[in-house]
Amino acid sequence: MRAWLAFFAVLLPTLLYAQDDKIIADWPASTARTPQRYVPLYEPKAGQPLPQDALLEPNLTSIMEAREDMQLALVVTDLGLGNENPLWEMSQTALTVFLNKLATWSEDPVYNDGIWPFVPARDPRYQGIIVLLQTKQGRRFAPIRVFEGKLVASNAAQVARDPGRNLEYWLFGTARVRRDQLLGSQLLPVYTFDQCRTLGQRVIETTPRQCLLADNNLMLETVEPPTILSAQLTTFAQCLQQGQGLIYTFPRRCIAAGGRVFTEPPVVIETPPEKPKPAAKKAKTSAPQEASKTQAISPTVTVSPTPPAAPQAK
Repeated sequence: MRAWLAFFAVLLPTLLYAQDDKIIADWPASTARTPQRYVPLYEPKAGQPLPQDALLEPNLTSIMEAREDMQLALVVTDLGLGNENPLWEMSQTALTVFLNKLATWSEDPVYNDGIWPFVPARDPRYQGIIVLLQTKQGRRFAPIRVFEGKLVASNAAQVARDPGRNLEYWLFGTARVRRDQLLGSQLLPVYTFDQCRTLGQRVIETTPRQCLLADNNLMLETVEPPTILSAQLTTFAQCLQQGQGLIYTFPRRCIAAGGRVFTEPPVVIETPPEKPKPAAKKAKTSAPQEASKTQAISPTVTVSPTPPAAPQAK
């Protein structure tokens, strides 16, 4: 029995080492043997990040795989200002809604796809909104740029389409500070009630409902769809010139197709200064005429005679 045990004690390590040699031959050259298991070694080149620091590919599949571990989402408005670009962090509720949107993503075209390409940009510096995602383990995804109906990765690969730029509008609505919330209405064209509400602007519960824009104009909730012409309007004068609906209030208001309400601005009318009137010339009159005028103007006084005194009694 002891002999058999000694035999196996000698034979077993030999078999294991032979199997180990086969495993080493199957691994790439950058492998090493550890007491526990064989693991590949990573030999980064100069300036190349470690595997745990490398950015993950930002496609819908990889984001959904890390959905349960997603912890942080930063939103950056690209105005070409570098580190001075407006930036805010999504709340956990907004992050959950964002991931749900990506999980049920649809690229079906919508009505606004035929309108916004014809509306001029409001600020040429604006180049889209950038989303930065990070997991609980500290793994980061490459930046995703949402701009003009597209989701584009940092390597210029298109991730998905953004029908009607709905996601771009919604991302501005995730801002928590009023200053950042106003950016959306200042940078994006707003010509429907839904766009105004998606941007996070104030909604007034009237009938119909109204959404207040940053420039103090209103969006009415209507069923009339916007047109290319109505989306290009920017002032009350343009709305009035195009023959849109007019409300005779004070000040007057013009309602464009889609519900955009333009208020007539105050108008200052300058009147020319009055010319000084020439002094009236006095007519020269003679002395007799002056005397007659004085007699005519002065009242006539009639003096009655004094009655005789009564005789005194003796």
